[in-house]
Amino acid sequence: MNTYTGDIKITKDNMLAMQAKLKDIEHITGSLIIHSQATLDAPKLETIGGYLIIRSQATLDAPKLSKINGKIYFDDEEINYYEFKAKFARAIPMEFD
Repeated sequence: MNTYTGDIKITKDNMLAMQAKLKDIEHITGSLIIHSQATLDAPKLETIGGYLIIRSQATLDAPKLSKINGKIYFDDEEINYYEFKAKFARAIPMEFD
């Protein structure tokens, strides 16, 4: 199991380096924050231990993502599972604690 311990912040300036660093990560113990105009392709990511925060014009491609332990925010507003599913359809099915 490949785990990243801590929070992750993806920006347009660090996204290429972070994509390389996270390409084999399956679990993030902390929160994942993707800032505006940043992209994260995380093909093996399955769980996020904290919050998922996605800013405007940011994208997340994590087809194996199936569990988020914290809340989900999109554009600074909390969204529910169904809203998340509609915006990021490849990130299903989801489980919430």
